[in-house]
Amino acid sequence: MVADARFNIDIKAVGAIRLLADFVAARGVEDRVLVGSFIPSHLRAFRELTGGLVATGAHPAEVAAYAVGPAARIADRLTRGRPDALQVP
Repeated sequence: MVADARFNIDIKAVGAIRLLADFVAARGVEDRVLVGSFIPSHLRAFRELTGGLVATGAHPAEVAAYAVGPAARIADRLTRGRPDALQVP
């Protein structure tokens, strides 16, 4: 890996959640990845496994909270501040 490279990783399969969390932790690259998924349960599980040490994108319901919420502060409360990024197709 290039020493300063950053990666955006999308969890597609439930079986990849723990593997990815373990891979990131074993290599100490928590600050170099952003993990996303359109499946809320995948992101919840990943966030629990990594204890918030790895940046995550918002799943569709979290994106909707920001899109339709009257203010970012309210959206932040609705999403409990979990997403570090919004990925909007």
